[in-house]
Amino acid sequence: FGGMLGWVAAAPQHAGRGLGMAASAAAVRRLIEAGYRDIFLLTDDFRLPALKIYLKLGYEPLLFTDGMKERWEEVYQKLNWHP
Repeated sequence: FGGMLGWVAAAPQHAGRGLGMAASAAAVRRLIEAGYRDIFLLTDDFRLPALKIYLKLGYEPLLFTDGMKERWEEVYQKLNWHP
């Protein structure tokens, strides 16, 4: 019984206004209110703005294959994020 957060997007002219964070937080809140306890997402390494939002919301990477730790270390470095 899980829910998924995904495909959060905004028009480029609205970047940096917090819309992605607001939409993502609202979606997660709605999933929690609906009773979901396992909420997951899928994304790509190069989607740095989205990754930063997900990290701020408390998501943590699931390191399930070889090389993922190194990939996430690179993402953290690019975002200046300290887990």
